[in-house]
Amino acid sequence: MTDRYDRIFKNLLGYDEEELRVLQSIRFRDQDQSTKGAALLAFAGLLIATSLVQLSAEPTAAVSLDKKSVALILSFLGLFFLFISSLFSLASLVSSGKYSDNSRVALLQFYDLVQRRGRKIGVSYFFCMIGTLFVLATLFLSMYPDMHRWVSAALN
Repeated sequence: MTDRYDRIFKNLLGYDEEELRVLQSIRFRDQDQSTKGAALLAFAGLLIATSLVQLSAEPTAAVSLDKKSVALILSFLGLFFLFISSLFSLASLVSSGKYSDNSRVALLQFYDLVQRRGRKIGVSYFFCMIGTLFVLATLFLSMYPDMHRWVSAALN
């Protein structure tokens, strides 16, 4: 199947064999980054849902947060970082570009688009990691209330 598309690109655009390999490599990288961006968006969405469940839980629930606690602040910070991560993931998924009629210039423009998408996913990873740490900390503090009191006393 790939040979058929290689012949089509070669005939239509005038690419030689090396340029076809570069184009395939960039296309595979683009697909890989799209998959990573979608996975990050889904993971951040799950963690956002987890935080919202924690924030709306009854005071008697196992994962409820005390409204005057450090865990509440950590939960809101985690939500903030996860929302930022989601925005960068979404931006990487919907980014597109304009391409020149010249095939070699278009190849460079496509490469540049893939590079920009990769940078957005890197930023998304960073914010998602920070948000995940905050969410895990709030889950830990809500499940172990004695530890929560010790942390609150240490910070006050």
